[in-house]
Amino acid sequence: MPSGGPAGPTLRTVARPGGARFTVAYVEWLVEPADVQQLVLAPLGRTIAPAPPDDLAVSGRFPAPELRVAKTAEALLTGLQLGLAAVHVDGYPAALLAGSGKVPKIPEKFTPELVTNLQIIRRLTRRPGLRVEILRDIERGRSAIAYFDELAPPELVQSVRSWAEELSSRGPVMSWWPALLGIFRLPSASECFHPAAVLEALEKGYLVVLAQHMPFVLVAPLTLPLLLYGSNDRTMYRPLRTIMYLPRLAAVGLGLLTAGWFVAVTSYHHALLPGPFLTVLAAARRNLPFPLVMEVALIQLIADTLWIGTLRLAARGSNLLAFIGICLAAMVLLQGGLAAPISAALGVGLTATLMVIPSLPLDRFLRAWRYLFILAASALGIYGMAILGFLLMVYLGDARPFGHPLWREPIPPPAVSSS
Repeated sequence: MPSGGPAGPTLRTVARPGGARFTVAYVEWLVEPADVQQLVLAPLGRTIAPAPPDDLAVSGRFPAPELRVAKTAEALLTGLQLGLAAVHVDGYPAALLAGSGKVPKIPEKFTPELVTNLQIIRRLTRRPGLRVEILRDIERGRSAIAYFDELAPPELVQSVRSWAEELSSRGPVMSWWPALLGIFRLPSASECFHPAAVLEALEKGYLVVLAQHMPFVLVAPLTLPLLLYGSNDRTMYRPLRTIMYLPRLAAVGLGLLTAGWFVAVTSYHHALLPGPFLTVLAAARRNLPFPLVMEVALIQLIADTLWIGTLRLAARGSNLLAFIGICLAAMVLLQGGLAAPISAALGVGLTATLMVIPSLPLDRFLRAWRYLFILAASALGIYGMAILGFLLMVYLGDARPFGHPLWREPIPPPAVSSS
């Protein structure tokens, strides 16, 4: 029978005529018909006496690799949306959920298939309360959100659900002006490519948004701990994981301010530099075709272009390939007399610094604001950077993705008792 409206999944119910009354239900586009026939309908075609679902699960009559019992309507709905087939026996207030378990091993990254990603999340955890909701289409493909019902705050769930539905109705079309301004803002959700990181986010009260043809998931809401979280942090010893935040915070400050500070002190605040360094810098900049601010911005633009290009490879070693390409580009600029050695070294060093940052949204945000600091330094020196830094702090302090503060996670870490 149809369920979920015209944009939702189709639910098909089949009853075996004669004998015991079993009803089979499954979401048609989440399961393979051959799996339902082999794992559920074929065993039901044989003589099976009515029995409680708990007894059927241990009877060995169903060859399904994954069997579980749903004793509530919510558990039944979650199982159906995770791609399981439900078998209900008349007279018993429970249902048997059967699945093929076609994801035998957890891959290192998500796939473009929504069904496979749902199976990955399902097999990541055996914790009860995992809730999956099928939403409308996102970019002409099916989508869903997943969260732990007892962990995610209800108001946050409603906000993320409304945002995902609005995103699906709006689609990818956007005028150039909002898109240009959007690079200077933090997004509401963060991309995540690694299933292990998604599991830890779910256990902290975050929500996950999945869509067809999207080889990653969106974790919402965006928070500062999420921006500084690396995909391998889950396997680290907890004190070591905390220590890893320190070099990442240092990389944020260096990547954001170093280029602007260099422009400011070499253009306005010569007293902050030693005299011999100023002499060497003046000699290196002799006969260069571009002003200092344009030279620094050009090197950063070339480095960012190569960095974004290698990210699209999505392969191992792409970071190393980007760094080698930026070093070669710096050598070409030096050999052509288009940049000073210190400007080229600054571009290479900042690229290596930003490689420490594990979050793509934070990386893009820092790269965009770095150009604003360069322009502010070229106009007013350190004073311009101070004014822009104050505006940035005001923006970050007021940022509330989905009404949630940017500075903390949905579920605060438990306090350590004095005992």
